[in-house]
Amino acid sequence: MNALAGTVKIIANPSIYYDTMDPSEVKNVFLEELTSLRDGTHVEPLLSKGGAVHEAFLNSYMAINDEALRN
Repeated sequence: MNALAGTVKIIANPSIYYDTMDPSEVKNVFLEELTSLRDGTHVEPLLSKGGAVHEAFLNSYMAINDEALRN
C-alpha cells in the first residue's frame, strides 16, 4: 500500500467494537468480498459517491477507479 493507507479513517456503527483493520480487510469489505469481520460481525460498506475524497480513497487506498468499483 502507499503512504495514505495509514491515514484512512473508517466510520462505523457504534455497535461495532473494532479498533483496527488491515488494508486487505478494508479493501475486501468495500469490494463486498467480505461481509463479516473476524469476530463474525456483519458489515455492509457505504461509500459517499463522487468528489475528491471518494476518488482519493479509490485511487490511493483501493487501487481502483470508480468504474472498477461499480463493476
